[in-house]
Amino acid sequence: MITPTLTSRSEFLAATGGNPFVALTTSARLSAYHRKEAWVWVSDGPWGVVTAGLGAGADALALLADLHAAGLTEGGRLHAPRVSRDAVLERFAAARFGEWDQLWSTTPPPVVPDEEQVEPLPADAAAEINALLDAALPESSSRPGDPGVRGWHGIWESDRLVAVAADRSANGVGLLSAIAVAPDHQGRGLGAAVTAALTRRLFEEYATVSLAVESDNARAIKLYERLGYTSGTARTSFDV
Repeated sequence: MITPTLTSRSEFLAATGGNPFVALTTSARLSAYHRKEAWVWVSDGPWGVVTAGLGAGADALALLADLHAAGLTEGGRLHAPRVSRDAVLERFAAARFGEWDQLWSTTPPPVVPDEEQVEPLPADAAAEINALLDAALPESSSRPGDPGVRGWHGIWESDRLVAVAADRSANGVGLLSAIAVAPDHQGRGLGAAVTAALTRRLFEEYATVSLAVESDNARAIKLYERLGYTSGTARTSFDV
């Protein structure tokens, strides 16, 4: 029988050096397991239940596999430190792989052009938000009506919504999600404007602000780094 190493969130945060990804994806309901150079935990994050790992990729993957075999993981998607697809397939019948970086910042961003145009969006803007996401980011997991989203911010031009971002903050960490710009307005810096503005507003409430980006999106990563998102952790996620 595998038993948790820690069930106290404060002790787990201390053991992982206050890692922002750990903070974001843990709540008071926590089971954290330690083996060799890795941690795996089951808790509640901004997207719902989370089973995730941190530390040495091979050690975390082995621990994830043992916990999954014992029925101790939750949710159909597991989040490992960056490991290869072949390494995952050696241990899991896995599908729908994703490689992404969780980035974070502890300092407000520099002011960027058009940031002053960003404003909170009213509840009755749901149709406009969905239309923009359908055109620019159809795979977005954040949508109007999602109970995990605290609010939306965006830019209007001639009564049309052309840029948007969601506030999905949770567990004491500010979190941006669903950052999108209308396809015919891209390349004008509106993504930087909406990201900087919402980041700045979240720093009024949180000491750390975070966002996720696909690892092969070099253009977006460069933008986020310019806005202060210079720390992070690389992840490999997959369905089981």
